[in-house]
Order: sequence, then C-alpha cells, then structure tokens
Amino acid sequence: MLRSERGGGSVLTIATILLGVALAIGFPVWMLIRGTQMQAESAGVGVRQAEDVQADALLTGAAGVAHSYFATQGSFQGFSPQAAAALEPSFRWNADPVASPGMVSIRGVTATSVALVTLGSGRPLCLAIDDGQTRRGTTDARSAADCTGGS
Repeated sequence: MLRSERGGGSVLTIATILLGVALAIGFPVWMLIRGTQMQAESAGVGVRQAEDVQADALLTGAAGVAHSYFATQGSFQGFSPQAAAALEPSFRWNADPVASPGMVSIRGVTATSVALVTLGSGRPLCLAIDDGQTRRGTTDARSAADCTGGS
C-alpha cells in the first residue's frame, strides 16, 4: 500500500467524523429553534384568543347596561356614551365610527335597537340588540342590522 492511499483514507474518516459531529450538534439546535418558533406562534394565537374573549366580555357587560337603560326608559332613544357612563362608569364609552380596543362604541340607536362595537384581536366585534333579540357579529357595525358575521 502506498503512503498516499493511507492518507486519503484518514482524510475521509476525519471528514465523516466531522460531519457526524456537525449533525449531532446541529440537529438538536435546529429542533430547539423550531420548537421555540412554534411556541411563539402558539402563544400568539393564545393572546389573540384572550383579546377576543376580553372584548366579548366587554360587549356582554355593555349589553347589560343597554338592557338596563331600556328597562328604565322604555326605549333605547337617548342611550349615549354619557347615559351609559352614568349607569356604568367603569366602562369606556364612545360613539366613534371606528372600533377601538377596550372601548364600547354605541351606534345606530333607535327606539328598539342599538349596536355595541369594540375591537378584539385586530378585528371588530359587535353585539346588536334589536327588538329584544341579541346577536353577535364580527363587523364594525353602524347599526344593529349591520352586526353580522357570527361570533
């Protein structure tokens, strides 16, 4: 056997060992990074769901205030951010045309209907009270009739 053939085998052996070591270290590191990314994505979904639950709870409470107003007044006429704040000052009320997080926008008030809107996880959520019926939706509703999209 020539000396050059033995050297070639040694280089191949060393290269194989280095490749094995690189894979042995690299694969677990890659899996760790991928797992962290997946956890971050999963946490993002959890945060969005929590924001929607919080927004939905806010609308449910606001609907209770609206029903209370209707029960005492016999109509939704006059139900405004000021009237709502007098009944429930811990909520943030407005009549803005664009939904805001943590705020309840009162819209489309008629004698028998009202739309309540807030912003959930980047999307508007609405609750409509119309002739005693309540429905929820996922639109930036201007009136009770506009509150559609199921939610």
